[in-house]
Amino acid sequence: MSATPVDFKMKKNLIEVVNKTLAFHTSVNYQIQAPEPYDDTHEDLKADLSRISQQHHHSDFDLHLDIYRSFKRVNDGHCGVYNYCYDCK
Repeated sequence: MSATPVDFKMKKNLIEVVNKTLAFHTSVNYQIQAPEPYDDTHEDLKADLSRISQQHHHSDFDLHLDIYRSFKRVNDGHCGVYNYCYDCK
């Protein structure tokens, strides 16, 4: 799975689309400064996506894992990202 190189044009488009979609998700800003008893989760998805856009990934799968793990850290079942190349059954 790690043999497919990152398509940088697709990576840029993916991050742009996800950033635009996050504007419609209410928990994105809430997660950054969640109050008790939810303060165990402080995830800034926009900062993660900014980091991911600048980071070198060795393969398309590594890029997918980085994005997937960022969204999983939000710990919100309504906020997820799925890549059907890797996540389908």
